[in-house]
Amino acid sequence: MRADDVTDDQLDAAIDFVRGSGSMDVTYSQVCLVAGQPTPQEFDHRGNGQMLTAFMERFHFRCIHRNLPPLDALVTQAAGRFKAKPGVGYFRVNQLADPFSEQATSENELIGVQFWQAQRAACHLPAIRTVNGGVRA
Repeated sequence: MRADDVTDDQLDAAIDFVRGSGSMDVTYSQVCLVAGQPTPQEFDHRGNGQMLTAFMERFHFRCIHRNLPPLDALVTQAAGRFKAKPGVGYFRVNQLADPFSEQATSENELIGVQFWQAQRAACHLPAIRTVNGGVRA
């Protein structure tokens, strides 16, 4: 599977799931399953670890295309040391260093975490607002 194999309808299903979840704890596995894609564990098992990043990059740009806030900021890891935090790919897509990496500087940590928190806040308005100010139900 390649990221290009994911259809807009599959991405829209994943986006709509995140929008409708009302939760800050949407996992990569949930988003992948809703989109009919392998889970992160399956990607890793198949040796396609970068496919999750490619899928989430498409998710990110599909949100922009639909004039929605950055809903990928609400998708986090389900377990392990980085539970409830986004993966490194989230920060790569946004051209930032991973603030949760062991190699992160204190400046990288501050910038990355503040950026992530601001994007999450933009997604938690009473109604999800579009980038240009309109409201999407």
